[in-house]
Amino acid sequence: MIDESLLKSHFIGRDGFRWWLGQIAPIEAWAEQANGGGWGYRYKVRILGYHPLDVAELSNDDLPWAQVMFPTTAGSGAAKYAVNPKIRPGDMVIGFFLDGDNAQIPVIMGALGHTSEWSTAGYTNPFQPFTGFTTNIKNPGPSGRINSDETSEATKESQKTPRAVPPEVAARLREISAYTGIGREVVFADTCGDSTIKGIKSEVNNLLKDIQQAQGKISENQQKIRQVAEVIKSYASWIVGRMMDAIYTFLVGDYEREPPIKGIIPEALKALYTSVYAATFAATGNPAAAHTAGYKSNEVFVTPIKVLEEALSCVANAIVEGLTAVIVQLLESLLENIDRFLTCVAEQFVGSLVNTIIDAVADGLSGALGGVSALLGGFAGVVDFLSSTAETIIGLGGLFDCNQNNTKCDGTKEWVVGVGPKSSINPIDSFNNIFEIANTIGGVVGDVTSAVEGVAGIADVFSNDILQDALNGLGECIPTFPTTCGSPIINIFGGGGSGATAFPILGAPSAINNTINNVTQTANIIGAVVTNPGSGYRFSPFVEFSDSCGLGYGAKGRAVLNDAGEVTAIYMTSSGEGYPVVQNQDPYGVVDVEIPTAGLNYSSGDTATDNFGNTYSLTIDNGRILSATPLNILEVTDIPIITVNSETGFGAVLKPILGSISQPSETQRLVRDSVGIKTSVDCPT
Repeated sequence: MIDESLLKSHFIGRDGFRWWLGQIAPIEAWAEQANGGGWGYRYKVRILGYHPLDVAELSNDDLPWAQVMFPTTAGSGAAKYAVNPKIRPGDMVIGFFLDGDNAQIPVIMGALGHTSEWSTAGYTNPFQPFTGFTTNIKNPGPSGRINSDETSEATKESQKTPRAVPPEVAARLREISAYTGIGREVVFADTCGDSTIKGIKSEVNNLLKDIQQAQGKISENQQKIRQVAEVIKSYASWIVGRMMDAIYTFLVGDYEREPPIKGIIPEALKALYTSVYAATFAATGNPAAAHTAGYKSNEVFVTPIKVLEEALSCVANAIVEGLTAVIVQLLESLLENIDRFLTCVAEQFVGSLVNTIIDAVADGLSGALGGVSALLGGFAGVVDFLSSTAETIIGLGGLFDCNQNNTKCDGTKEWVVGVGPKSSINPIDSFNNIFEIANTIGGVVGDVTSAVEGVAGIADVFSNDILQDALNGLGECIPTFPTTCGSPIINIFGGGGSGATAFPILGAPSAINNTINNVTQTANIIGAVVTNPGSGYRFSPFVEFSDSCGLGYGAKGRAVLNDAGEVTAIYMTSSGEGYPVVQNQDPYGVVDVEIPTAGLNYSSGDTATDNFGNTYSLTIDNGRILSATPLNILEVTDIPIITVNSETGFGAVLKPILGSISQPSETQRLVRDSVGIKTSVDCPT
């Protein structure tokens, strides 16, 4: 028989397939790799039949490294396409050996799912089930809402469906989040105003949320960072274009505009010609000689001006080409502190980015500007010019040149998924904030006095000094998490008006398991009291509920307007939960009722009550409920549900408006006295 060894080719795929079943070792055996100190995705694995079952014979530290084989849909990392494996310590994995019978190079192909028999205890011995939670990925803790097991089964005892809330909210509720984009910021297309800065800030905020929720390291999120950088590049390219247009107009002018904008170069050439002509004519009395001298004085600058024109185009293209790498570095530097609360993270990033672009423009144009420095006279430089005003970049003067009614621009242009509209500050205020940050970062001022050396070398516009200044500037914002949380607040915006203010009414407080920023109790929001009606509202403005620590979520309300365009009341459509309770409040009850839908077929004898025992007198006309007046005004601790008692009517919607009942208003007293019923606070104790 021919020796079997003669048939072996000794390369993978030819000599047989050796597969195996093993268990991922505790994270302590590969801690450096787990903390980003290694390379690739590798795990220490103990393989059945190949490795001893006793750690005394083969310690976990001495186990071989197993690499991970990804499916084709996951990507390899090439062109920044990749996903992360979800393998955890203790997992039973299946794989094969790259080196066949030598069995020294294992590769993981897949993992077996956990069953209800899987232990959640810590590591004891090899091939004993143990928890996958580690110091890197912490256990949210078992409660009535989260099962203590770590299974992937589909049984009645399995973990219930995750809640559609952001992960940080789910963690406070001790539940699991099904993140579906809730909390992500969306910027709508805006034909009435510039949305560049809004877009960049939203991309940064969304990236920050994504990485925080993924609980991964920045090195594991390169694909996402790269994708966001490409989106920000598209925004930043517009900024570069606006900067170059502004510089070009400043230098060359725009004589087709009404009124025309005079450029400093044509005006300086004209002044130079006039000066030389006058001096020569005074000395010679010959107009032809004076004209020739004046022409020659201008001719000196033909080549430098041509070089400057080429530089404007070349520098712009070079900056756009290099933006992605710069943005990635800025994002990585910024996201190193994602575990801290950064209130100005988005503006901070944009300030650094804008400042970096300005410095790159100045650095790239410095040589070309040097050739015309004698002509420009007191021109301070590109940095001073571009940093002087926000209007230079944003071009606010042409926002309404689209021949449309300005009222079409009312309303919000930003939305938070699952939350609602986001209040936006004035674009010029946002730019001023960004420039304040950018100008404190510092920059490299272009040397406008250097000699003309052509446009060679302009492509390398993002020098190490420029980028380092930008990276250093990312520490200007003080990323401190609030130590205490104030009461929830209401922000009223949109609707074409301004000035309306209100404060929220909290429901019954409930204690929380863990004190958060000195908050021991939270509550839902059951109503709002308008303190200033504002003016000029053409449609109902948006009502936003928030707190300084971001604990509460889900409260939603609608503003009620009168014919004068004032906000008269706010009724709740959802009470939310988790808003901090920092002080006691006066008792509140139903003082009025808003009727969004009047319904049909109601009769004069119909009445209304709510779940707190309040009764209401109804005004009915032609079967429609026109008004509802609260009679006894009892204290409420949640949003009252008003039910109309009718045998024939249907469709009416009655929304309670809450107010203080510790000091009844004149209207409340008249209602109470007319029906002979006292409010709860008037009853003897």
